Amino acid sequence: MAAAVAVFALLQMVAVAELPPVRTVVSDLVHAPTGSFLFPLAAALVAGAAAVWARGLAPTHRAAAVFAVVASAATLVLGLVPTDPADAVQISLAGQIHRYAALTMFISIPAAALLSARLLPGAARRWTRVVVALCLLLAVPALAGTFAASLPEYWRQLADACYAVRGLIERVQLLAMMAAVAIGTGARRGAAALVRGPVSTATGGPGLLPRRAIGATMGA
Repeated sequence: MAAAVAVFALLQMVAVAELPPVRTVVSDLVHAPTGSFLFPLAAALVAGAAAVWARGLAPTHRAAAVFAVVASAATLVLGLVPTDPADAVQISLAGQIHRYAALTMFISIPAAALLSARLLPGAARRWTRVVVALCLLLAVPALAGTFAASLPEYWRQLADACYAVRGLIERVQLLAMMAAVAIGTGARRGAAALVRGPVSTATGGPGLLPRRAIGATMGA
């Protein structure tokens, strides 16, 4: 996941002059110089991290694992199918596919993180819930900015203000979701290492904890 953050950061630095990060959405980076290569690369790295996360979730929480798999697939699709340029008059089929894939990712990662949080150790569980809460909180201004034209007049000014900073909102959301995946994956790897640690037991054999201890370790 750190590699994905680094690629996104590099791409943003290359495009900062023509695609200000406060106003333009992350998907617009595909139209920046080198964006046609770096954006799919970054999306593929996030998709791969989500797939690894899903594999770790599968034995203990299948519903969360399904959401993680969906998020991985959606992220791969949005990386391969670029959005329309910002000045496009009409949204294309590719633009619609990209938009719905992005929406699926933004829903699936917080859902998987929220469902699996109770299985994580104390600190990881708390931080996962914090980043999920941040994602949900930021979803309100993000949706308001997206659908500003459909809102009642008395909400329009606030929605327009949200739209003006939609790029910043989306980037914070994306970082929060990537943090949720990293926390969940890291906590499970740590628990797995503990399970394989140098503990000798009658039921698990040298270097293994008893099977019943595995569930206790993950749900501590």
